[in-house]
Amino acid sequence: MRIAEVNLIVHPDYDALYNGDTSATLHPLQKGLRAAWSQRTSEIALRENSLLIYVSALQAKDLRKPRSYLKGIKKDDVSRISDWRKMLGDRLIVFPKEPSVTRTVLADTFNQRGYSLDQENAILVAYGEYEELCVKGESELFQDSLGIPDSRTFIDRRQSLAYCDYDAEAQMISPRRQKEYV
Repeated sequence: MRIAEVNLIVHPDYDALYNGDTSATLHPLQKGLRAAWSQRTSEIALRENSLLIYVSALQAKDLRKPRSYLKGIKKDDVSRISDWRKMLGDRLIVFPKEPSVTRTVLADTFNQRGYSLDQENAILVAYGEYEELCVKGESELFQDSLGIPDSRTFIDRRQSLAYCDYDAEAQMISPRRQKEYV
């Protein structure tokens, strides 16, 4: 299959995971992002030449555990992956937080699934947490690994949480940019 659109979600729910939130205590901004990510995944499912690379905020050992052994945000992450796999099938490629994905691992994954990248037109759209840290870094890594030029690589700020959204003193997401995500 020829791939023209690569979507890259980076560390979804990272902020909530490392602040000890649960689904019940999520900030409204985080709930809005979750809904936006799910909607985007539904749209990807409709486009046969699109796929989603999911770089989890979880370590590989947590991704391998049955959901019944997980709690809170970790369980939510594994459940989301399962739900999205039902929608996308093998067009969902999941990687754990560590180690970083290499060009060889990505090429092998594409080859095993029978994918080739439309080198002339393919775009990369990245989003997740945190926009200016992990999303930027992972998008550059995948951009380089896939050979997609800067002109066709984008970070979707509407579906990303920026570090500046987080108020360290208040230990919560700042509502300052909330309207951008609703």
